[in-house]
Amino acid sequence: MRCKLGCDAKAVPRWNESGEVALPEPRPLADALTSRNARCVFGVLHYVLSMKQSDIFRENAENCLQLAEQAEGRPAYRRYVRMARAWTALAREQQWLDGEISPLPIKTEELA
Repeated sequence: MRCKLGCDAKAVPRWNESGEVALPEPRPLADALTSRNARCVFGVLHYVLSMKQSDIFRENAENCLQLAEQAEGRPAYRRYVRMARAWTALAREQQWLDGEISPLPIKTEELA
């Protein structure tokens, strides 16, 4: 399994025989920062930090709609659609808080 940026999926927790999470062997910091996984983590952080909050909310809404399409059963489908609507509402509110949209629709007749 690989992420979108191509790192190895070795970050998935692994358990040892006693049921504890097996931590990877420590590596020197220089090696860790140049590894493919570290580049992936920094790439994901850059991707998320460079996005506007409203865009992240809209992306979450899209993810919920994709999950709704794959849902098995009507209750799960409705739950994902409700979640998508909530993320969309949060995105619109964030746009308003950021001053990107007006809180009320502007009537064009008032401007003339």
